[in-house]
Amino acid sequence: MAAIIADNPRILKNLYHSLPLSESESKFRSSFPNEIRNVLVHVSKTNLSISYVAIDKYSPQFCSMRGNELYRVALHDLLSCSVEVLSRRDVSIYLDYSSSIKITDLVKMSFGIFDNRGKNVRRCVKADSSQNKCIQIVDFVAGAVRVAYEYEDRAYYDIIKEKISVARGFLWPHTAA
Repeated sequence: MAAIIADNPRILKNLYHSLPLSESESKFRSSFPNEIRNVLVHVSKTNLSISYVAIDKYSPQFCSMRGNELYRVALHDLLSCSVEVLSRRDVSIYLDYSSSIKITDLVKMSFGIFDNRGKNVRRCVKADSSQNKCIQIVDFVAGAVRVAYEYEDRAYYDIIKEKISVARGFLWPHTAA
């Protein structure tokens, strides 16, 4: 699960042109490698930060959790680590629509995390990714992280690694200490 943190959300609009043209929505999994690289290169050149949480759902810590519970744990951790990067007091949260969490629970979780850190949640929305380009861009970031962890292929990850401010997950296999 990944997040993009931008001091000025309008800068994300500059990334829209990097998304592959599609009749419905642009997704990491349905894009060609050159399209993925193009989006990630544009992300890497934009004034933003990335945070992500990677959970090995088969690890002893998480193996007893399923579905909605695991989703909520990952989301709570992502919001908690993302607040560490925020420089502005006012925050808008856009989450890709999912049946794993109700909007009332998302709002309650968000206010609990952000209020405790002196942040003001101005907007908290679950958005349909087919209608929200920002969420489509985050999908490419999350895809790059997923491929790096699941397949040990860091090619896409390495494009955006300089923008990653907070990363929580298991260590890279075969990484020298």
